[in-house]
Amino acid sequence: MVATSDGKLWVVADIPNKLIVVDPARCAIKAAYDCPAKGAHQMALLPDESKVYVSCKEGDLCVFDRTRRARTAKVPMHAPGVMSGNSSEGVMPTPAGDRVVAIDNTGNDLRVINAQTDSEIDHVPLVWCPPSDPKRSRLAELMFSPDGRHLVVTSYASALAWVIDAGDLRRQRMVPLAKGPRGMAFPPDGKSVIVASHDSGLLTRIDVANHARWRHTAAVAGSRCWRVTTHPLLPTQGP
Repeated sequence: MVATSDGKLWVVADIPNKLIVVDPARCAIKAAYDCPAKGAHQMALLPDESKVYVSCKEGDLCVFDRTRRARTAKVPMHAPGVMSGNSSEGVMPTPAGDRVVAIDNTGNDLRVINAQTDSEIDHVPLVWCPPSDPKRSRLAELMFSPDGRHLVVTSYASALAWVIDAGDLRRQRMVPLAKGPRGMAFPPDGKSVIVASHDSGLLTRIDVANHARWRHTAAVAGSRCWRVTTHPLLPTQGP
């Protein structure tokens, strides 16, 4: 789900395979569009809000032009010899909006896409990424730091994170996490990132500014932790 400056929410729905525009003020669906590939599950909006990128569990990355209200491109994610599970996972534009980075499901490789031409311009493997069945989703996600200097990638299947130099995606540091990492968020100072681990109910704070030191803390006793967010008024120190 992403929010646009006109107050609308753009949402992907996996089962009906739709891209939906919601007006929260009126509690109404304004529009719904078909996704060309099965299992739409993650999405990203360019900073200028011109395009939406939809990641699908069973197909290519879909590009939707918000002005034309139409699909305008798709970026191939298929792997040779794999008949199902050819897909992308997390997807995120750079802060400048000139590139989009998506993760494929075959090897958890980073696919770098030119946001003007919607074509792949680089293919970067994650270091020491454990193998898994490409027919099953790795639930990998990514996020850029507020200053644009770091890219953080998490993989649910491997319980790992990678802190990556956004200027050189091949400069990576791997960080172990608690079981089942999902959502993440940067505090306002951007010096660290907090990762929520669904299976273990733990939050992990990774210090991206100082050699990726890390520590864990429980979210809520006896609970699972799916997503995490930060607020400017919350302290940036502590677990």
